Amino acid sequence: MVTTEEVADLAVVRVDGELDVGSAPDLVATLESLLSQDDRRVVVDLTDCSFVDSRGSRALALTARDASGPPIGIVCPAENRRVHRVLELVGIVDLVEVHGDLDPFLASGR
Repeated sequence: MVTTEEVADLAVVRVDGELDVGSAPDLVATLESLLSQDDRRVVVDLTDCSFVDSRGSRALALTARDASGPPIGIVCPAENRRVHRVLELVGIVDLVEVHGDLDPFLASGR
């Protein structure tokens, strides 16, 4: 399930459960909508994401590469090893900031 919450000046898009063929289109649509807003800071929170398949990783990577406004960030705690490993394998950690919680994004204010 993909939901959005406002936290300070961030739009936090939370993925709960699996990011796969069923939920990836929802994530892409949500991110495209948010990123079309000028100077919108967006963070994808994968804390409660249990699995990312190829469609889900592709959705994250394409959105990160195509973002013409402020870069998106990703929250993925190190304890969530399966999801974090996927981010590493497909190179998403090289495209966007990845932190274990929201605090660094809230502190940066950029």
